[in-house]
Amino acid sequence: MLPFADQRAERFLTEEARQLPTDAQGLIMVDMARAPGGFRTWEPILRRRLQPTMHTRVGGIGLFGSGLLPTPEGEAVLYETKFISNAYARIPLPSWIAETLQNIGRLFEAITHPRSH
Repeated sequence: MLPFADQRAERFLTEEARQLPTDAQGLIMVDMARAPGGFRTWEPILRRRLQPTMHTRVGGIGLFGSGLLPTPEGEAVLYETKFISNAYARIPLPSWIAETLQNIGRLFEAITHPRSH
């Protein structure tokens, strides 16, 4: 039997992917705010589900969450982000989508993991 997070992530991806068009780019955005540990647990599950014969409508998946954090300029709402690209997508997403999500998450990473930057 799959753990709860596995079942939830797989079900979510399947339900959302069905709604995407077959003749246009498809992006799924997942708000991880109500999924404690979701970035750590959902990312590998979602990556495994993007296969040559599965979820080819999905060009990529953006995981995001926000929080109020102290910054050098005062408190700010910052976003944690992760982008999962689907190499098997029928219609790939433009590179600026991944770049934008990564840029949005950089300040969050710098503040929450200062030694890695």
